[in-house]
Amino acid sequence: MEEDHCEDSHNYMGFALHQAKLALEALEVPVGCVFLEDGKVIASGRNRTNETRNATRHAEMEAIDQLVGQWQKDGLSPSQVAEKFSKCVLYVTCEPCIMCASALSFLGIKEVYYGCPNDKFGGCGSILSLHLGSEEAQRGKGYKCRGGIMAEEAVSLFKCFYEQGNPNAPKPHRPVVQRERT
Repeated sequence: MEEDHCEDSHNYMGFALHQAKLALEALEVPVGCVFLEDGKVIASGRNRTNETRNATRHAEMEAIDQLVGQWQKDGLSPSQVAEKFSKCVLYVTCEPCIMCASALSFLGIKEVYYGCPNDKFGGCGSILSLHLGSEEAQRGKGYKCRGGIMAEEAVSLFKCFYEQGNPNAPKPHRPVVQRERT
């Protein structure tokens, strides 16, 4: 059974990595995700912050908006939407940032699996532990969280992104000054 779960995890993370590759091709930070319900992919997302000129358009937020829109279109009430999220599992290529981890906690997601840690902005243990549903998360419900799934592949995409450079990054306002060490 554990072996099947591991194989499934790699398959689902493969779908998330595909989304991350699409982000990379679009000159976005390469993060992708998929939401599952009952073992079926029901939404996917990729970073679109540069494309939309909106810093909140992370992969998770893109997929969440997709789900909420579909469920509202289907006529689900807010409590039914909350019930649906409580049964969802997320696979994302990088540990959710503080913003996304908090949103996932508020929504009451069941589980999150991620690839590589997010050492600068991680909300699932690297910086804050919002997945625990502690006071940090305020009214968040908490959720199970596990990292390290296909982390090398996720890191490889980040390396590609930073090696190619980010044409959308702001230009430095002043040159970097090298100081002599005394």
